[in-house]
Amino acid sequence: MEAGHHEYHIIINGRERTVTHDVLTFNQVVVLANYPPPKDGVEYQVTYEHAVSPKHAGDMIQGETVTVKNGTKFVVEPGNRS
Repeated sequence: MEAGHHEYHIIINGRERTVTHDVLTFNQVVVLANYPPPKDGVEYQVTYEHAVSPKHAGDMIQGETVTVKNGTKFVVEPGNRS
């Protein structure tokens, strides 16, 4: 029996996903959105809302993490380098 096992129901690009960790990395969010992991020359724009404080909404960049709760929403879009 796993102590402390939780599931979080989040929305990524309009689709519900279930995760078992409350902290997600930028790369994990991109992969959950069904995109290949970020690599050199490929960028993604990630926004989120309804996350756990201190920052409930905003933009996520490579290397950052977000603490989620049930109902946290993400939008992941491929971006281009300028």
